[in-house]
Amino acid sequence: MDTNKILNELLSATITFRINVSDTFEFACADSEAVDIDDIQAMLPLIEQYGPDAFTAYVAVKRDMEPISCQCCWDGPGYQKAKEEILKLKDSGKLFFT
Repeated sequence: MDTNKILNELLSATITFRINVSDTFEFACADSEAVDIDDIQAMLPLIEQYGPDAFTAYVAVKRDMEPISCQCCWDGPGYQKAKEEILKLKDSGKLFFT
């Protein structure tokens, strides 16, 4: 078995990545969303380009909901463009949303 495959299986079985979205989709709410390591790999260019907006857009697409509207930072072009790119990845089957 390939060493990288073994490492990937070990990591996916023992480490969970979560995106902190507290107070992003609901007021006064501690919240996070699990993200598959394969999804992180597919999103690396978007994370580099859009920063935290890429994570918020990922959760918005995964949950099929928008962040609360009073947080004007989610209305910016970075979030909207990241969301468009994530929708393209989803439609192409490159995101798994586990």
